[in-house]
Amino acid sequence: MAHPSASAPYGFVNPNYDQVSQPNNAFQPDQLVQITEEDLKTFPLLNEKGKRVFKEKDVKKMQFHSIEPENCYLYILETFTENRRMEEAHEPCSNPNQRTWSEAPPPYTGIINPWEIGVTPDNFYVNHTKTMEIPNSSRIQICNACQALGASNCRECLGSGHGQCNGCGGSGRHAIATTHHDQPCNNEHVQPSGCSHCKGRGIEECRFCHGNQGRCIHCDNRGFKNCFFCNNDGHLNCIHYNNCHLCQGRGIKTCQNCQGRGRNICKMCNGFGNIRVFTKLVVDFGVEKSDYYTGCDVPDAKLRYASGKIICSDEQDSLVPPITNFKVNEINEISSKFCTDHMRKFQNVCRVIKQRQKIVVIPVTKVHYTLGKDSQEFWLYGDQRFCYVVNENSCCLIL
Repeated sequence: MAHPSASAPYGFVNPNYDQVSQPNNAFQPDQLVQITEEDLKTFPLLNEKGKRVFKEKDVKKMQFHSIEPENCYLYILETFTENRRMEEAHEPCSNPNQRTWSEAPPPYTGIINPWEIGVTPDNFYVNHTKTMEIPNSSRIQICNACQALGASNCRECLGSGHGQCNGCGGSGRHAIATTHHDQPCNNEHVQPSGCSHCKGRGIEECRFCHGNQGRCIHCDNRGFKNCFFCNNDGHLNCIHYNNCHLCQGRGIKTCQNCQGRGRNICKMCNGFGNIRVFTKLVVDFGVEKSDYYTGCDVPDAKLRYASGKIICSDEQDSLVPPITNFKVNEINEISSKFCTDHMRKFQNVCRVIKQRQKIVVIPVTKVHYTLGKDSQEFWLYGDQRFCYVVNENSCCLIL
């Protein structure tokens, strides 16, 4: 068999057929299952979903012309593998001097063969993943996310603890009426010469940064905002307003992201300022399954619901050799193909823990019948004796 030239991972050893013993291919006898006309009239004739295919009264009227038993052989090859990888992980550390069971001498050198660590699967031939900490890989370091402070400024309010009120846009007021400047107006915030709130400038100092022109998202770092009362005009309109009921006229609201604190606890270190960094081993256990049914009138999709008798089985650590002396040469050929495909697929990729193969014989019976003027056929298959017709939906006997 040809093998790929890719190199195996460090510490990995590929299996080969020289390491396995030859199986004892002792095949159990398989006989044809005989079904009589009396059996057919008493069988419920259910499909794989448990529904009747024919009405009971119609089955009693059937005239059976031939009952032809045969065997369908199922070959199954399963390979149970494991693949290992190392990943960096971290967790909050409340004590800089904290040590775990894995932090014993010698010190961590960074050179570890993951295949030398003993890990056993929970169950064979079941897909699952196991993780464990690499011994001697733990180390304490400061949290880079918060620079060991344990908290960081809130990104929503930039550390101020509050944000602009959505109800009034930060002005603290709600306009309820507008009067032109040449009409009588009793608004105490407006004088004949212009807006008294902004003194006719049309702009007002930002109440968040107080005109410092610092890092402020509310005024775009300008230090001022357009005057809400005169709409940036300075004198044209007289605006009548009420205090915003959401912020009670303050124009600001408490930041919900930090609850008004202005800082959030660092999620990486949980506020401790230190984290414990370690290397973890991730082991993925997987199953590769290949199956093949010999030629049969019943589709493979139907046969998958049926059970049969195991006449040959073999399981070994690492690889099993292909079957070569079964009476059906089709099974011998597919066994050789599947074994070769599995070995090539996992070569230099993952380790084969176990491999097993088996041959299952599924009884199939073809029945020719006549009902009225119609002459048709159906099949019984599996130990459950499921019933199959070529086109169930068009059969007038379907319930």
